[in-house]
Amino acid sequence: MTGILPVAALWFALQGRALPENHSFFESMCYYYCYNPHELRPVCRNVLFLSTLYMVQNYAFVKALEFSSAGIDTAISQSASALVYLFSVFILNEEVLLAKVVAVALCVIGVTLFATANDSGGGEQSAHDKALGYGMALFSTTSTAVYRVCFKVLVGDKKLAATVVFA
Repeated sequence: MTGILPVAALWFALQGRALPENHSFFESMCYYYCYNPHELRPVCRNVLFLSTLYMVQNYAFVKALEFSSAGIDTAISQSASALVYLFSVFILNEEVLLAKVVAVALCVIGVTLFATANDSGGGEQSAHDKALGYGMALFSTTSTAVYRVCFKVLVGDKKLAATVVFA
C-alpha cells in the first residue's frame, strides 16, 4: 500500500486537486477517499484485513501448484467468478439474472476446457498430493471470492484512486 500512495498523489495532482495542509500524507489520502481523516482506525483495520485475505489466497494457490497440476489448479482458481456471484447474491443481495448465470457458467466451462486440454495430470504426484493440491486450490478460490465480496462491502463504490490504493 505504501508504494501506491505516491501514485495516488500523482493522480490527484493531475486532476488539479491539492492535498490539505497540516495533515500527514496518509491522512490526506484518506481524506480524498471519503473517509474522515481523524478516524483512521477503521481504514487501517480494513486494509489489514483485506491485505491478509489477499495474501492468504495467493499463498494457498502457490502451495497448491507444488502438489498438483497447474492446469487443474488454474481451472479451479478461475471458477472464483461463480463463487463471487453466489456470495454476491446472498451477501450483497444481488438479483439472480439468467444472463449473469449463463455468463458465469460459460466462463467457468471455457477456462476448464482450455486449462485441461493438454493437462498431463500433474506428473509424479501421488493421489494424496493431488487431492491436497486441489483442496488448496479450492481454498484459494474460495478465499479469492470472499476477498472480492468483502472488498465491495468494506470499500464500496469508491473512485478509481481509492481502488488503486486498496486493491
